[in-house]
Amino acid sequence: MTHPLSAFLDLVAADGDAAMLAQGNRLLTRAQMLELSGSLAQGLAPLLPASGPDSAKVMIALPNSPEMVALLPAIWSLGGVPMFFSSKATADQRARVIARYSPDVVIDETTLPQLLGQKGEIGPSRPDGAQDASVVFTSGSTGLPKGVVQKGSTLSSGVGRVARTLGYGPQERILVPIPFAHDYGWGQMLSGLVGGHALILPDRDILTDIAEAINLHRPTILAGVPSLYSALLFGISGFERADTASLRLLTSTGSPFSPRLHDALRARIPDARILRNYGLTETYRCCCLLPEHGDRPSGSVGRPIEGVTIRIVDRDGVPVPPGEEGEVVHVGAGVFDRYLDDPAATAQARRIVDGQPAVFTGDFGVLDHDGHLKLLGRSDRLVKSMDVRINLNDVEEALSGFASVSACAVLSRDDPQNGITLVAFCIPKDAATPRDIQREANRTLPPYMRPRDVHCLETLPRTSVGKIDYPALKAMLSDLHPPISQT
Repeated sequence: MTHPLSAFLDLVAADGDAAMLAQGNRLLTRAQMLELSGSLAQGLAPLLPASGPDSAKVMIALPNSPEMVALLPAIWSLGGVPMFFSSKATADQRARVIARYSPDVVIDETTLPQLLGQKGEIGPSRPDGAQDASVVFTSGSTGLPKGVVQKGSTLSSGVGRVARTLGYGPQERILVPIPFAHDYGWGQMLSGLVGGHALILPDRDILTDIAEAINLHRPTILAGVPSLYSALLFGISGFERADTASLRLLTSTGSPFSPRLHDALRARIPDARILRNYGLTETYRCCCLLPEHGDRPSGSVGRPIEGVTIRIVDRDGVPVPPGEEGEVVHVGAGVFDRYLDDPAATAQARRIVDGQPAVFTGDFGVLDHDGHLKLLGRSDRLVKSMDVRINLNDVEEALSGFASVSACAVLSRDDPQNGITLVAFCIPKDAATPRDIQREANRTLPPYMRPRDVHCLETLPRTSVGKIDYPALKAMLSDLHPPISQT
């Protein structure tokens, strides 16, 4: 079983002069990345605790950079485990995670310079693939982020399986504007360290730098999420000035593309293949929707990638036939090892199905007879309003299309008179009021999708990786007496 460090050292030995990373005018070969890793290992070694029964946990809270990539081989060579946490997290979010998981060392923009400046080398010992290789945190959109632990062999094999499913060639150059602390960004970084693909990073964390990186370094793959593609196409990004002729693959994960976004992306880069992915932090990657599966969005998130089987099960965990709805279960390759310091949560999510490790995802979906997976929503986002089952995400999408709403989040709550009712937290446009939004909802939405209460906010609370912080909104809702507006 191969550990990512072994794969990286093999790449350096095979061709140390091959390009590995570019950021602005800074270019590093594989050999130069190894040298940077040695320097970081030399500076980091005195900070780690003496060898004991547990590997040292090193939290990395940095923006994307060559140093962040080089830290991985450095930490692995010292027997440590990197823990990735968003550099954009608030001080309170970071303090809560540190208090819960007790990293031995925290590396951020303040402490990183202290590790540099010394020459060192990566030791000759290579970890076994069965050893812990990473801790990547979930978004925390449903509570305190969980630390997802993956073994080295799982990560190494995942890089190959994804590359083969998506059709990566040996000379790909991947533009990565997504934070490495995000599980999709983390997967791209592994493509460089394990798969040998060159990584391209925008010089800064602003949209205009993506266009500059495209023009300067000619990537073949752009890895994004729907909100990023939407901002590039419909926002002030300078993307219209980018020469996109080198791009042959546009990959995405997260929420589905809307038809409008898909068509705009197709019109802007007509020769590139659009590959949409589905997966969780706990599964590395589950499914991919390839163009040959159907080019326009149809609700499908594709078919399972190599080594993965998707099961749909009922509430008792019994598989249901194609066409019936239930919980999505990822079976086979890519399954996480455990949640850090949380055996109860691990036992709930990670089980054995068909003699193989599996993840009960908490997503509801349905498989068609051709093996395509359609997601119906998270179990905690499916409610019955007026005896009609709805997905709260669908209500959010509808409200976000209003002329009076810039962004919104929707919750449900128990009502002694009306059963389940909907509550919308909205960022209004053009000084719209809660009543303006409700009037638009009454004109355009069916009764079961209309929010009973609307609350207007300047901003929506976000988790460290930018997702809506629903626990914070629930706490806010419990403090709102009386509601700002009622129909």
